[in-house]
Amino acid sequence: MHRGNIWRLFTVQALLMFILWVPIWVVFLQRKGLNLTEIGLLEAGAWVLTAALEVPTGAIADRWGRKASMSIGAFAYAMAMFLILADALSPLFLLGYALWNSSSAFVSGADSALLYDSLRADGRAAEAAKQTGRYTAIQQGSQGIASLAGAALTPTTRARSVSVTGRTSASPSPSRRAVRSCARCCSSAR
Repeated sequence: MHRGNIWRLFTVQALLMFILWVPIWVVFLQRKGLNLTEIGLLEAGAWVLTAALEVPTGAIADRWGRKASMSIGAFAYAMAMFLILADALSPLFLLGYALWNSSSAFVSGADSALLYDSLRADGRAAEAAKQTGRYTAIQQGSQGIASLAGAALTPTTRARSVSVTGRTSASPSPSRRAVRSCARCCSSAR
Protein backbone atom coordinates (compact mmCIF):
# COMPACT_ATOMS: atom_id res chain seq x y z
CA MET A 1 0.00 0.00 0.00
CA HIS A 2 2.69 2.55 0.99
CA ARG A 3 5.40 0.87 -1.06
CA GLY A 4 4.91 3.50 -3.78
CA ASN A 5 5.89 6.20 -1.31
CA ILE A 6 9.40 4.80 -1.06
CA TRP A 7 10.33 4.90 -4.75
CA ARG A 8 8.61 8.30 -5.10
CA LEU A 9 10.59 9.61 -2.14
CA PHE A 10 13.82 8.29 -3.66
CA THR A 11 12.96 9.90 -7.01
CA VAL A 12 12.06 13.27 -5.47
CA GLN A 13 15.28 13.35 -3.47
CA ALA A 14 17.37 12.39 -6.48
CA LEU A 15 15.83 15.32 -8.37
CA LEU A 16 16.15 17.78 -5.46
CA MET A 17 19.78 16.84 -4.92
CA PHE A 18 20.72 17.06 -8.62
CA ILE A 19 22.30 20.48 -8.18
CA LEU A 20 24.39 21.24 -11.25
CA TRP A 21 25.61 24.63 -10.10
CA VAL A 22 27.30 23.57 -6.86
CA PRO A 23 30.80 23.57 -8.42
CA ILE A 24 30.35 27.14 -9.68
CA TRP A 25 28.14 28.62 -6.97
CA VAL A 26 30.76 30.90 -5.43
CA VAL A 27 31.94 32.04 -8.87
CA PHE A 28 28.32 32.79 -9.80
CA LEU A 29 27.93 34.98 -6.72
CA GLN A 30 31.26 36.69 -7.35
CA ARG A 31 30.19 37.51 -10.90
CA LYS A 32 27.06 39.05 -9.44
CA GLY A 33 29.39 41.43 -7.60
CA LEU A 34 29.70 39.79 -4.18
CA ASN A 35 33.05 39.35 -2.46
CA LEU A 36 34.00 36.30 -0.39
CA THR A 37 33.16 38.03 2.89
CA GLU A 38 29.65 38.83 1.67
CA ILE A 39 29.21 35.27 0.42
CA GLY A 40 30.37 33.91 3.77
CA LEU A 41 27.96 36.17 5.65
CA LEU A 42 25.10 35.13 3.36
CA GLU A 43 25.89 31.47 3.93
CA ALA A 44 26.20 31.90 7.70
CA GLY A 45 22.88 33.70 7.92
CA ALA A 46 21.21 31.14 5.69
CA TRP A 47 22.40 28.19 7.77
CA VAL A 48 21.38 29.86 11.04
CA LEU A 49 17.93 30.42 9.51
CA THR A 50 17.76 26.79 8.40
CA ALA A 51 18.69 25.54 11.87
CA ALA A 52 16.12 27.86 13.48
CA LEU A 53 13.41 26.51 11.18
CA GLU A 54 14.02 22.82 11.87
CA VAL A 55 11.60 22.62 14.83
CA PRO A 56 8.77 24.73 13.34
CA THR A 57 8.95 22.88 10.02
CA GLY A 58 8.89 19.59 11.93
CA ALA A 59 5.67 20.74 13.58
CA ILE A 60 4.26 21.54 10.14
CA ALA A 61 5.16 18.03 8.98
CA ASP A 62 3.47 16.54 12.04
CA ARG A 63 0.36 18.69 11.69
CA TRP A 64 -0.19 18.76 7.90
CA GLY A 65 1.71 15.64 6.92
CA ARG A 66 5.14 14.65 5.67
CA LYS A 67 4.24 14.94 2.00
CA ALA A 68 2.76 18.42 2.49
CA SER A 69 5.91 19.60 4.26
CA MET A 70 8.12 18.21 1.52
CA SER A 71 5.91 19.81 -1.14
CA ILE A 72 6.20 23.18 0.59
CA GLY A 73 9.97 22.71 0.69
CA ALA A 74 10.16 21.80 -3.00
CA PHE A 75 7.97 24.77 -3.95
CA ALA A 76 10.07 27.16 -1.83
CA TYR A 77 13.20 25.74 -3.45
CA ALA A 78 11.80 26.30 -6.95
CA MET A 79 10.79 29.88 -6.11
CA ALA A 80 14.23 30.53 -4.64
CA MET A 81 15.94 29.49 -7.86
CA PHE A 82 14.12 32.27 -9.71
CA LEU A 83 14.53 34.89 -6.99
CA ILE A 84 18.31 34.52 -6.71
CA LEU A 85 18.58 35.72 -10.30
CA ALA A 86 17.69 39.22 -9.09
CA ASP A 87 20.38 41.83 -8.51
CA ALA A 88 22.84 40.80 -5.79
CA LEU A 89 21.78 41.81 -2.28
CA SER A 90 18.45 43.19 -3.53
CA PRO A 91 15.39 42.28 -1.41
CA LEU A 92 14.31 39.67 -3.99
CA PHE A 93 17.78 38.11 -4.05
CA LEU A 94 17.91 37.97 -0.23
CA LEU A 95 14.43 36.46 -0.08
CA GLY A 96 15.50 33.85 -2.65
CA TYR A 97 18.66 33.05 -0.73
CA ALA A 98 16.68 32.65 2.50
CA LEU A 99 14.09 30.47 0.77
CA TRP A 100 16.76 28.34 -0.87
CA ASN A 101 18.34 27.35 2.40
CA SER A 102 15.19 27.27 4.51
CA SER A 103 13.43 25.03 1.98
CA SER A 104 15.67 22.18 3.12
CA ALA A 105 14.23 22.47 6.63
CA PHE A 106 10.80 21.51 5.27
CA VAL A 107 12.26 18.37 3.69
CA SER A 108 14.79 17.23 6.28
CA GLY A 109 13.16 15.14 8.94
CA ALA A 110 9.90 14.86 7.01
CA ASP A 111 11.65 12.69 4.43
CA SER A 112 13.04 10.20 6.94
CA ALA A 113 9.74 10.16 8.84
CA LEU A 114 7.85 9.46 5.60
CA LEU A 115 10.27 6.67 4.76
CA TYR A 116 9.89 5.04 8.19
CA ASP A 117 6.12 5.55 8.34
CA SER A 118 5.72 3.98 4.89
CA LEU A 119 7.87 1.00 5.82
CA ARG A 120 6.01 0.54 9.11
CA ALA A 121 2.61 0.74 7.37
CA ASP A 122 3.75 -2.03 5.01
CA GLY A 123 5.01 -4.15 7.91
CA ARG A 124 8.62 -3.62 6.82
CA ALA A 125 9.92 -1.48 9.69
CA ALA A 126 12.87 -3.88 10.08
CA GLU A 127 14.15 -2.63 6.70
CA ALA A 128 14.43 0.97 7.93
CA ALA A 129 18.22 0.99 8.28
CA LYS A 130 18.74 -0.61 4.87
CA GLN A 131 16.28 1.73 3.12
CA THR A 132 17.75 4.76 4.90
CA GLY A 133 21.16 3.73 3.59
CA ARG A 134 19.77 3.47 0.08
CA TYR A 135 18.10 6.84 0.49
CA THR A 136 21.35 8.47 1.59
CA ALA A 137 23.25 6.79 -1.24
CA ILE A 138 20.73 8.14 -3.74
CA GLN A 139 21.06 11.66 -2.29
CA GLN A 140 24.83 11.60 -2.30
CA GLY A 141 25.04 9.88 -5.68
CA SER A 142 22.73 12.44 -7.24
CA GLN A 143 24.77 15.30 -5.78
CA GLY A 144 28.01 13.72 -6.93
CA ILE A 145 26.82 13.11 -10.48
CA ALA A 146 25.34 16.61 -10.68
CA SER A 147 28.56 18.16 -9.40
CA LEU A 148 30.64 16.30 -11.97
CA ALA A 149 28.18 17.14 -14.74
CA GLY A 150 28.01 20.78 -13.64
CA ALA A 151 31.79 21.04 -13.59
CA ALA A 152 31.97 19.45 -17.04
CA LEU A 153 29.29 21.77 -18.44
CA THR A 154 30.86 24.93 -17.03
CA PRO A 155 33.57 25.30 -19.71
CA THR A 156 31.01 24.85 -22.49
CA THR A 157 28.52 27.34 -21.09
CA ARG A 158 29.57 30.82 -20.12
CA ALA A 159 27.02 32.54 -17.89
CA ARG A 160 26.72 36.22 -18.66
CA SER A 161 26.26 38.79 -15.97
CA VAL A 162 22.78 39.15 -14.62
CA SER A 163 21.20 42.23 -16.13
CA VAL A 164 19.33 44.95 -14.29
CA THR A 165 16.06 43.19 -15.10
CA GLY A 166 17.24 40.09 -13.27
CA ARG A 167 17.36 37.94 -16.38
CA THR A 168 20.30 35.77 -17.17
CA SER A 169 21.33 34.12 -20.36
CA ALA A 170 23.87 31.55 -21.29
CA SER A 171 25.72 31.45 -24.55
CA PRO A 172 27.83 28.59 -25.73
CA SER A 173 31.52 29.19 -25.36
CA PRO A 174 33.36 28.10 -28.48
CA SER A 175 35.47 25.01 -28.17
CA ARG A 176 39.20 25.20 -28.95
CA ARG A 177 38.70 23.03 -32.00
CA ALA A 178 35.93 25.30 -33.29
CA VAL A 179 38.10 28.37 -32.74
CA ARG A 180 41.06 26.75 -34.57
CA SER A 181 38.79 25.62 -37.38
CA CYS A 182 37.30 29.08 -37.73
CA ALA A 183 40.76 30.68 -37.63
CA ARG A 184 41.97 28.35 -40.44
CA CYS A 185 38.86 29.03 -42.46
CA CYS A 186 39.09 32.79 -42.02
CA SER A 187 42.82 32.93 -42.77
CA SER A 188 42.47 30.83 -45.94
CA ALA A 189 39.65 33.05 -47.19
CA ARG A 190 41.92 36.11 -47.25
